[in-house]
Amino acid sequence: MAHKRICKERRKGQARFASTPGALEVYTALREFSGKHRSTIGACAFQSVRYHYQPPHSSDPIATSKLREDVLVIHLRTRPNAEEARPEKCFFATDAHLETITSYFREEQQEDMRSRLKWCIEQGTRNRGPSSAVLVVWVVDDSIAPVRPATVMPSLFSLDQSEVAWLAFPWKEFLLHNLNEGIVH
Repeated sequence: MAHKRICKERRKGQARFASTPGALEVYTALREFSGKHRSTIGACAFQSVRYHYQPPHSSDPIATSKLREDVLVIHLRTRPNAEEARPEKCFFATDAHLETITSYFREEQQEDMRSRLKWCIEQGTRNRGPSSAVLVVWVVDDSIAPVRPATVMPSLFSLDQSEVAWLAFPWKEFLLHNLNEGIVH
């Protein structure tokens, strides 16, 4: 049921983009850009919240996962040569920071975002074992298009502590460097 609702919302967003000149092109470029950088986003989304899931902040990552509603917001600018650039280099990342569903989304969007997050976690847990997720929001600051609400993607990660313990790195610097240099993994 949640999957159908998510697809319906996505179609509404695409229709909204189609009605704004230039917006569909920005949306398409953003989807290609995010697709190329999916691996980097996954690693950095997890790193941005990992300390919440480990001692001393949490002794039970699964219980913590049920309480958290993290949103990783990534601010982008369109590169001057975006039309000629490869998809992974169409945008320049200017900042990234953490928010929550409540602090970032308008009240009328919050339930939909919670539903997306919950559905992603349920699917991940069913397929990979105990999992959690972060919603990643791409914001194109210099765009005339209203891309903000439709550029949300979940990023799933495992709650297996053996995977969590060894993965510590400065996520923000790594994220900005890889996005800006067009480095894909």
